[in-house]
Amino acid sequence: MTDPAAASDTLDVARHIAVLADERRGADIVILDVRALVDYTDFFVVVSGQSARQNQAIAEHVVRTLKGEKRYAISKAGLDSGSWICLDLGSVVVHVFDPETRARYDLELLWSDAPRVSTKAPEPEPVPVPAKRRRVTRKAAIAGADAGNAPDSERPPEGEPEAPPARKAKPRAKAKPSLMAKKTAARKLAARSKAAPAAKPRRKRS
Repeated sequence: MTDPAAASDTLDVARHIAVLADERRGADIVILDVRALVDYTDFFVVVSGQSARQNQAIAEHVVRTLKGEKRYAISKAGLDSGSWICLDLGSVVVHVFDPETRARYDLELLWSDAPRVSTKAPEPEPVPVPAKRRRVTRKAAIAGADAGNAPDSERPPEGEPEAPPARKAKPRAKAKPSLMAKKTAARKLAARSKAAPAAKPRRKRS
């Protein structure tokens, strides 16, 4: 059973080779997945050039670039004639044809059971940006902060929120006497003046 991680890495190499071939104007680039059909490689990369010289340029560009990446070709065949160049890179085999030779051997038809793979890697899905959360300050948190900053003598017991500040009592306005109260007071005053004895006149001393 093929390791999924290794298969993914091998597919990346095949796509990388397809990009290198495209850099040298290779045409009709196809990647065939042959993992289920053979055990000596994973992918075929098939590419066409317009002449033997262009095919050699494509093959040399692929070999030179992969060598710089510490990936070496196991074998190279057809570099002299250039009509069909085969590069064995272990997990990937590259076939570079001229149009007539490619049509004659028709590897895509010969390996028709091998599924074709896109030469371009799928674009990563965009990462959703989390919505900004509004900062809500709770009254209990404010009360707890005020209690923590208060002196020890004024701190409330643990587990109890700080008591809200006492409101100042407003002075009560003096009630105005009603008309009935005024009349009652006047009657009482008149009754007291009648009941009181008349004051005797004082005698002058001779």
